[in-house]
Parts: sequence; structure tokens; C-alpha cells
Amino acid sequence: VPLPPRKLFQISAPLDAFAANSQVTGRINPKLIDLLAALATGTVGAFALVRLITEFTDISVFAINIITLLGMGLAIDYALFIVSRFREELARQPDASRSSSNAALMTTMSTAGRTVLFSGLIVAASLASLTIFPQVFLKSMGFGGVAAVVVAVLAAVIVLPAILVLLGSRIEMGRMPWRAPASPGRHRLDH
Repeated sequence: VPLPPRKLFQISAPLDAFAANSQVTGRINPKLIDLLAALATGTVGAFALVRLITEFTDISVFAINIITLLGMGLAIDYALFIVSRFREELARQPDASRSSSNAALMTTMSTAGRTVLFSGLIVAASLASLTIFPQVFLKSMGFGGVAAVVVAVLAAVIVLPAILVLLGSRIEMGRMPWRAPASPGRHRLDH
């Protein structure tokens, strides 16, 4: 019995995200981190936050759609951005010691982390403007969107650095055979 298209999409969406990230960074380990950030924190955390908001106001069922779209998209995007920058900074370090990993993480979070934070604040502020409309549908989209963005940013600037500290230089494990190792002078768009 064939599965309905909606069920097929629900099954294939995380796998598609995994495959797309694998092509961008060329590593299996960073893709698992990105997917974990998107599924565990990006969407589930935003659902929990919107559930809390329902104690104070009405929320339309359409908030689920925007949480899923923005939660997964931004969490994967922000995590990919930070992990890619972390790998570049690791390649610039003299050795693979814990102190070099910490230095790479400090530089990563002071550059890419700050960018993610300000990007998230701007997107959240834009979506918050939907909450001033009297229609429950638009308010719900605003609440859902802000929740998705806030949770994705918090995951990217708090949870992801903690994971990167634990992994350190082991983030380079699982390199795909057709991809070249990261080097400080080489960027993804150069080839």
C-alpha cells in the first residue's frame, strides 16, 4: 500500500535536509549536529514555547506550519553557519589541542555567533509585528514565528557551542571521501 504524499514528505524532509547539508560541508558529523539542532531544539522548543503562550491567548493551528518552516530552516541554517566557521577556525589553529579548539570556538562565536544573534533578532522583530493585528490567524503566525526564531537562535548560540566544545577537533571525523579537508585559505565558493 503506497504512502500518501503528506506522509512521504514527513518521512523524507529530515533526510533531505541531511543530504543537502552533507553536500555543503562534506562531513557526516556536522550534518548530524545540524539535524539534531533543527529537530530537537528548533521545532520542539518552539512548540513548547507556543504551548506556553496558549495559556494567555488564542493560537491558531496554522502556527504549527510557521514553526515547522522557520524552526527547521533557521536552526539548520544557523547551525550550518556556525559549524562551517568553527571548522575554518580549527584549520587555522596550530594543533588539535583543547586550547586550540577553545580558541577556534571563541573566534567563531565572536563572529558567526554574533551574526546569528543579530539576524535572529531582526527576523523576530519583523515577525513580532504580526502580533499587532486583531485577527487570530495573523497573531498566531507572529507568535509562532517569533517562538521558532528565538529557540533557533538560543540553540545556535548556547546549545551548539556546548556540543562543539565537547567535540573539539573530532568534528572533522567522518569526512566524505570526495571532499577535500577544510583549509584556512580555501572557501566553499572558490572551486
